[in-house]
Amino acid sequence: MKIGFIGTLKGFNEKQSETYTGLLRKFRQKYDYIEYHSGDCKGGDELSFSMIIKYEIADKIEIHPPGADHIRINLLNNEKYKLPSDIKTKIRDTRPFSEIPIDITEQCDALIVLPNDTSERSESDLWRAVRYARKSKKNIFIIYPNGKATRWPAVKAGAGRR
Repeated sequence: MKIGFIGTLKGFNEKQSETYTGLLRKFRQKYDYIEYHSGDCKGGDELSFSMIIKYEIADKIEIHPPGADHIRINLLNNEKYKLPSDIKTKIRDTRPFSEIPIDITEQCDALIVLPNDTSERSESDLWRAVRYARKSKKNIFIIYPNGKATRWPAVKAGAGRR
């Protein structure tokens, strides 16, 4: 399973963190192999990356770095994070900051999004990626600041049960 993460430079709060941790653990239980895709920026990308390492979620990590050095954090080469030796890694070519959410969306099966607000704004790169993911029929998990999560497409009661 290829999971993409999209957040903001402001990061995310404790309620979102708790819900995100639970979702990541469910993915780890359900799938034998997880490939994680993220940006390489301060804020949400760094928080998400630290959780992926802490809870041993990913078998492979692909980082999508921005061309803007002032917001880049170099997650895979940061001494703050000790990656287990068995995790495969890849750093993709740098892209303009505004293109990274779409690039991540194109590479994943499921997209996890942690916005700073509850309203979908047309000018936001994060929400632009959500709209793109919907058109591409990706599974989308949005974890709002109140900790509540929505899934798109929504799963109907009893779906998937035998």
